Amino acid sequence: MLFFFFQAEDGIRDLVRSRGLGDVYKRQGEPTTIRRRRMSFYNRLEMEKCEVCGFEGEFVNEEYVGYDLIFCPDCYNSRTESCNHERYGYAKYFVGNGFRVQKFCSNCFSLFGCAIKHTDVDMVNVKTIEKDKYDRWHNEQYEKFQKRYSKIKELHSIWQVDEYRRKHQEYLNTQEWKEKRQEVLKRDDYLCQACLKHRASEVHHLTYDHFGDEPLFDLISVCRQCHEKMSTIDIKRKRLLA
Repeated sequence: MLFFFFQAEDGIRDLVRSRGLGDVYKRQGEPTTIRRRRMSFYNRLEMEKCEVCGFEGEFVNEEYVGYDLIFCPDCYNSRTESCNHERYGYAKYFVGNGFRVQKFCSNCFSLFGCAIKHTDVDMVNVKTIEKDKYDRWHNEQYEKFQKRYSKIKELHSIWQVDEYRRKHQEYLNTQEWKEKRQEVLKRDDYLCQACLKHRASEVHHLTYDHFGDEPLFDLISVCRQCHEKMSTIDIKRKRLLA
């Protein structure tokens, strides 16, 4: 892994690091490109199993200043891990009329810890950085991390909705649901329980708390027009509560 940070006399350069990224791939329907990372020797990511979707394999690991963003490439279930700053050196920068020395992480490029006494380090070999440039870069990197983290959360939410719809439709195609549906229509004598006027042709869930194993009192017979109205009301209510 290569990185460029210090410039002996002119201070700090724009930070650029070669992360050794491997395959670049796109999953169908994704609005963004996910990059797989070739694992470095000091932060190796092992094969994992996603606790949400059951995917088993290499998770995507994206490095940002101070953080790793790790997520499943199938459902985008994610977590963050903070850098432990195991590999570090020292950096100095002007404050007032003198230098301040701090530890400088070789992994995530973060300054950390308290100020260090000049007598505790070899000041000749401690690199100098321009603190204002470093702070701008650090803030930019953190903003990138926040935006990317929000995007991954959004993608996971989209996956959850799609997965719910898939399972919902899968259940509605089962023989168990077809028999239960017919029992409800017969119970209500094929009369819409919403308007008590029109012939019922559909079955509506009053609640999804027991979806897949619902008792018959969770279900009512409705006509198509009333079913559409009730579904619209349910969607609006969910949006208000979200």
